[in-house]
Amino acid sequence: MKKIILILGFALAILSCSKDDPQSETPVDTIPKVKTIAYGSDVSTFTYDSQGRIVKKEEQTGSKSVYIYNNNTVTENRYNDSGELTVTYLMDLNTNGLVSKSTLTFPTNINHLLEYTYNANKQVATIRSNSGTNLNFNYIDSYDYLEKSLDNVVRTLSDGTLYGTTYYDYYLDKTNTLSNKNMGMSFYAEESDFPEKKVIYNYYPSNVTTFNYLYEFDAKNRISKKIINSGIDGINEITYY
Repeated sequence: MKKIILILGFALAILSCSKDDPQSETPVDTIPKVKTIAYGSDVSTFTYDSQGRIVKKEEQTGSKSVYIYNNNTVTENRYNDSGELTVTYLMDLNTNGLVSKSTLTFPTNINHLLEYTYNANKQVATIRSNSGTNLNFNYIDSYDYLEKSLDNVVRTLSDGTLYGTTYYDYYLDKTNTLSNKNMGMSFYAEESDFPEKKVIYNYYPSNVTTFNYLYEFDAKNRISKKIINSGIDGINEITYY
């Protein structure tokens, strides 16, 4: 079994955008773009600009994320269902258009900083987490790849303690249409061209959780349904533009 990890990861052409709640457009690029993801009665709707970049993600409850693009940054503002700003992500991009650091700012002034490094293949190598008023070092995630797919991620705490490792297995005969680029988030590096088959979270010393995934595909060979642990832990239904 190939082992791979789940950690959220994500090249983007950056153009200036001035509105905080931008006008959505139907994307014109050739990459299939996710329109909705439903989990039971909860539905997330994605909208994009003409370059295929995400500009808004809206939940059926009324909460939303709004994305703003400037020269070398992407800002994501998250709002609750009352329209109140809950957190701002300011993402600085490197010369490849990938996130080099992400600063999270909350209304309570509790800050969080994620710092990214990449390997020669433009894949995430490490993510370092820092939080609190002084942005103290919390942990670092180290990524390892098997060919072009993420194989495992090891989390080590600031004191050197090994916290855990997450592994992935993929369907190598299928295409992943739920990737970052399919959601207009090409500022995050891709983890694999293949959809996940199994994810194993191994938290030390002995806490292991496993998720198994099955998929259904539409007539264009795009993932239309993601079934988690035979449906026990939910089913995601996906539509596209």
